[in-house]
Amino acid sequence: MLELKTRRYREVGVMPAADGFSVVLDGTILRSPRRTAVVVPTASLAFAIAAEWAGQGERIRPHTLPLTRLANAVLDHIRASRREVIDHLVGYATSDLLCYRADQPADLAARQRERWQPVLDWLADHVGARLATTAGIIPIAQSDDARQAIRVHLDTTTDWRLGGVATLIQSTGSVALGLAVAARHIDGDAAWRLSQLDETFQSERWGEDGEAADRRRQIRADIESAARFLDLSAD
Repeated sequence: MLELKTRRYREVGVMPAADGFSVVLDGTILRSPRRTAVVVPTASLAFAIAAEWAGQGERIRPHTLPLTRLANAVLDHIRASRREVIDHLVGYATSDLLCYRADQPADLAARQRERWQPVLDWLADHVGARLATTAGIIPIAQSDDARQAIRVHLDTTTDWRLGGVATLIQSTGSVALGLAVAARHIDGDAAWRLSQLDETFQSERWGEDGEAADRRRQIRADIESAARFLDLSAD
């Protein structure tokens, strides 16, 4: 992201580019931290990023530029290290949140089974990756076939969509949830609720402190931004 602390531009716009659409500040193309021109695949995404910059006040607030950050991640990281990114995401199959269930209390175990298993069933049916589940936190091995199916699916994903998918998987702790949102099987709000099922259960019983609430709000914002990024990238 541009290393701006004080806003030094007045006008924000969008211009057609050879490979899509660029965002411009006072006629100068916006650039990523590695000085790559911010050229995105759709007009919808370009205008949404432009709106983030147009909405800044006298001071630039990086936390209010989530779509810009995601675009920068694609341009500066995913394009340069696509194979490593996919390897990292495939690794989430071993630690996928939805695969690790509680055995007690019984009502939490039932809630996990009822709400998580349908997403794993979808992953098996539509991606070809059937993940095993277990009770407890001891790592469970997943089959090579399941891991390979996830890899093949990610290999066919464009860099732009991979940027959104990576954030979804990392934010939810679940490759199943990330791919389900990307396929529009569930939306970002549902992914957040499913990823926070344990925390919600505990807060219902014992209440929630301010630090935990702040953390949950940030995770929700990250998931919503990534889901929106996917939708705008596909228009």
